[in-house]
Amino acid sequence: MTNRLIVRTESQKILMEKELQGQISDGVWENYDTDSRLWDCDVKVIEVGEKLGCNFTPKCFLDFCDAMEYLDERMLEYVKVDYPFYNMDDLLEDLMELTIIVFGK
Repeated sequence: MTNRLIVRTESQKILMEKELQGQISDGVWENYDTDSRLWDCDVKVIEVGEKLGCNFTPKCFLDFCDAMEYLDERMLEYVKVDYPFYNMDDLLEDLMELTIIVFGK
């Protein structure tokens, strides 16, 4: 079975694929006891009939908002390529929701 994460928006997918998965494996959280399935899972935007979240239970908890301290501008720029009006408030909202989607908290 392929490890999968279903997110609500395309911007959340971009954040996971372009920044957060790498930060989990060897960045902000590299010294934490994380879950390799989080940085190796397929990320897709929800479709009718699907449920948000992972098809596995992560063995750790991370607050994705912690990445704002170091990576806010870079994450913002990744999303602005496709969504030019995306702003810091949108980024914070996406990171908070991603934390809930992935970890249920």
